[in-house]
Amino acid sequence: MRYKVMYNLYRYAGTHVRRDNADGVTFRKLPPPISNIHNLLWHISCLLCGKRFYEYQIVKQGRVVSTAQVCPRIWQLRFFPKGGWHIGPCHTISSERGHGYYPLLLQYIIETNPGRKWYMLVDQQNVASQRGIAKINFIKYGEGIRSRWGCYVRCH
Repeated sequence: MRYKVMYNLYRYAGTHVRRDNADGVTFRKLPPPISNIHNLLWHISCLLCGKRFYEYQIVKQGRVVSTAQVCPRIWQLRFFPKGGWHIGPCHTISSERGHGYYPLLLQYIIETNPGRKWYMLVDQQNVASQRGIAKINFIKYGEGIRSRWGCYVRCH
């Protein structure tokens, strides 16, 4: 059975252009709420490998406008190099899109965790996300699918 490629795989190439902090925003790092099956499974997977799973947030005027989850290489992401960290899923509320919060949040995550190797899986149809990560120097290095067992598999 042949699978249709669904994701582009990106790695952080380093040395991005520094973006100024947007006025009136703050950053938070919290454990993600266990509000869905994805968060529950990733919490368990991270605990099994002795790591933590976090959600970073940008808060503007008391409201969360952008989020990004961060986890270490876990069994669902076996093709990532050892020591690699995954960013995603990410979300910016629709009324705040186009203001640069997504690349700003990614930049914050990278700068507050120096020395880590960063990777992202981005849906091939999500052009806005691909533009956002390109702004801080994530480069495409492959394509992949998500198997029926919930594992992400690198195709090429």
